[in-house]
Amino acid sequence: MIVKKICFHCKYRRPVYKYSTSKQPICKICSIEIYRHCKKCNILIPAGSGNYCKKCSSLNAIKNKLNSNGISLIYTENIFREFCYWLAQYRDPHFSSINMQHFLEHFKLIDKLYIKNNNFPSYRDILFEYLIQEKNYSNIIFSFLQEKKVIEKSSIDKKAYQSLKTIRLYLKEHKNSDSLLSKTFINYYLYLLNKPKTSTTSVRLALTPANTLIHAHILFNLETFNEVAISSFIFMYPGYKASITGFINYLYKNRFIKYGMIDIPKANLVKTRKSKAYLKLQLVKILKNKDHSLKQRLQTISLCMEYFHKLSLPKYTYITNKIITKKQNKYFLKVQHENYYIPLNRKEFTHFHNALALR
Repeated sequence: MIVKKICFHCKYRRPVYKYSTSKQPICKICSIEIYRHCKKCNILIPAGSGNYCKKCSSLNAIKNKLNSNGISLIYTENIFREFCYWLAQYRDPHFSSINMQHFLEHFKLIDKLYIKNNNFPSYRDILFEYLIQEKNYSNIIFSFLQEKKVIEKSSIDKKAYQSLKTIRLYLKEHKNSDSLLSKTFINYYLYLLNKPKTSTTSVRLALTPANTLIHAHILFNLETFNEVAISSFIFMYPGYKASITGFINYLYKNRFIKYGMIDIPKANLVKTRKSKAYLKLQLVKILKNKDHSLKQRLQTISLCMEYFHKLSLPKYTYITNKIITKKQNKYFLKVQHENYYIPLNRKEFTHFHNALALR
């Protein structure tokens, strides 16, 4: 039976011809010929690599792809060619070669804008076309275009783009939902738009905590706005207090809740009344499960607070990685500017951290 392994010298997967003194698999070509010179740059390479080194092979691939008929650019073909070779130096030829198609899509977008405007589009034009086409920002492309003095980057335009992109993500999340929570979020967004002298940044800052608060309601299966959940959220995220005030007052004025921001009942930490034996039993039950649901992970944190610190978190506490910190390989829950140690192992925390990424 022929055994195929990755050759230690050329890194190609081939039948094993022999093993080195350090027991590494070597293919037949690298065993017999050992080395040869790259036909282009003349450096010494493993014989099994072929006739070209990795760098020259990638540069050849770039050239062949550019000479094919698949580019289809009218006004930006030359600058795209220049970009591909620039990228080969900026990163490396292999990266440029394998990502050409990805970057070509960006240049197609720029090419269409060029046709539409009869001129090379501005930084702002490209950014807002990205929003329409739902494309991600490409820092590499903009670095190249600015270096070539084709565009001038603007921090103001980029900030506006990032704010609008975030707002669009929020709206996309809620626009097809029939829930009262989502409909209220959309109406709050429209209310913000109609306010005089409202910037996209201020709209984003107002919507972010409102969106997170709705996530908390959804997690705890709350179909209407709940004062207890709102109080808990304000308590756990004091940094959001200023930016969420407008949303809370909006809910109050529209009679979704009984209190405005000033009068809403205050949540707090209280001493747990549960016995240590009971808490330990509950923790063991949860930690026995390999796959925890999001709610179970939140419950684990709450139980840890009760078991190790004798403190009970407010009802409907919603925990995200925004209030979980790591110091010297130890994890802490931040509550009202105080850090409470939570003994989570690395693997469990990684799953927890990924699931609770703040949206």
